[in-house]
Amino acid sequence: RTDRERGDGDRWSRSCKHLIPRFLGHNQFFVAAPTGLVLSDVVIPSKRSSPLLIVLSGPSGVGKDAVLSRMREENIPYHFTVTATTRPRRTNETEGVDYIFLSNESFHQMIRNEALLEWAEVYGHFYGVPKAPIVNAITKGQDVIIKIDVQGADTIRELVPDTLSIFLAPPSIAALANRLRL
Repeated sequence: RTDRERGDGDRWSRSCKHLIPRFLGHNQFFVAAPTGLVLSDVVIPSKRSSPLLIVLSGPSGVGKDAVLSRMREENIPYHFTVTATTRPRRTNETEGVDYIFLSNESFHQMIRNEALLEWAEVYGHFYGVPKAPIVNAITKGQDVIIKIDVQGADTIRELVPDTLSIFLAPPSIAALANRLRL
């Protein structure tokens, strides 16, 4: 949309001049993610009659967690999904906030019960997106954002074609390599 259609042309032009959003197809966007990314520059709320399912993906180290953290700080009223995993909890992680930590048996029970929207095995551990919180949020009319890897994003787009997909990319491969070394 043009600045005029947004109704906030000056703010939009000033705050987004560093972003390079590209429309990739039906509800899919690619956004270069420089340092200092402001989430409201990426996801612009619009008037619509039904809740939005947003998939945020990108390579490790690109800043997906930083984007979600900023959204929470700014009280952006989305439901943030929490991924279930069988990997051990790290000392700085909080159950139910960072991940839902499960035993292998509990995770496989969720698979058998079709309680996961998407799941995968990564480096010997299982990760999945529980369905129930997403259904509950959408039923309440709340937009939902899922942070997921690229393959998981493809799976969700197949299951829910009207998903809004945002792929965060680093400003350069060198910048990504530096972030991963930190």
